[in-house]
Amino acid sequence: MSTSLLYHGFGLVGYTYVKTVYEEGKVIFTVTHKRDKLHCPACGSRDLILRGCSPRRFRLVHRVEGDLARPERAAGSLQAV
Repeated sequence: MSTSLLYHGFGLVGYTYVKTVYEEGKVIFTVTHKRDKLHCPACGSRDLILRGCSPRRFRLVHRVEGDLARPERAAGSLQAV
């Protein structure tokens, strides 16, 4: 499996392939965001301090799902509450 297959086969852009898990008849790909594609949702800054991540599962095609470690992020110059 490769990042290229995720791009060409499923249209996932800006992610890097991590692993594949086979679970209950499903194929689950784990991917991560490419660091250079991340930005602050409030101001658009790419100067980020990452604070962990929250897992998220989304459907790619029938019986294929992907796990994304979605980073919790804030701009380095912001004091997020």
